Amino acid sequence: MRKIFLVFLVVSNLLFSYRVISVSDGDTITIMMNGEKQKIRLYGVDTPEINQSFGTEAKQFLSDQILNRDVEIEVKDTDRYKRLVAIVYLNDRSMNELLLKEGWAWWYEAYAKKEYKYKELQEQAQEKKRGMWRNKGNIPPWEFRKMKKVKTK
Repeated sequence: MRKIFLVFLVVSNLLFSYRVISVSDGDTITIMMNGEKQKIRLYGVDTPEINQSFGTEAKQFLSDQILNRDVEIEVKDTDRYKRLVAIVYLNDRSMNELLLKEGWAWWYEAYAKKEYKYKELQEQAQEKKRGMWRNKGNIPPWEFRKMKKVKTK
């Protein structure tokens, strides 16, 4: 039954409201869905890893916004880790866009190629030196993960 429900969510693109019970990092949360925990990966954004510069700050920023609050999710996909990939809204405000606007996320172009607004929000945050953009030399999380894999081999 759960698989059917998840398929319905992915196909329907409707908004559903759920309680956020934990924030794993700046782009991954856990909600209660029909009495079960469900991980959500925020669509189109990538925040620094927890062990990367600004990773804890990005997590804290998202936590301050939505932890223990009811959010609406617009499911876009399911990823290889069986997380729902979604746009997360609090009071009709996209948390995905807010992370970009406040300088705590990169536009994840590889997975959201047509989200040009995300690109614009990132560029504006960079120009205004918001969040992590107050420092130069930030490494995108996807590059950080690649470097980490090379070091562990």
